[in-house]
Amino acid sequence: MHHLRNSALNATYISPQIQNEIISACNDLILAKLVAQVNAAKCFSILADETADVSGTEQFSLYVRYVDECAGKVGDLL
Repeated sequence: MHHLRNSALNATYISPQIQNEIISACNDLILAKLVAQVNAAKCFSILADETADVSGTEQFSLYVRYVDECAGKVGDLL
């Protein structure tokens, strides 16, 4: 709330377009980090599934599991 009270009216960054750009930038950063982790893994597996929901809209799921040797654990990405 402090941000909205003290910022200039043309610099609140709360418009839907700006929020979508911020979300897209976060997505790009997270995806790049996850892809780097999977690429660094010695082995990984991918499971893909597609099905239609009640309204007939196709839903696609992608699941990636990889071995993260640095952390000593198996990583899961949904």
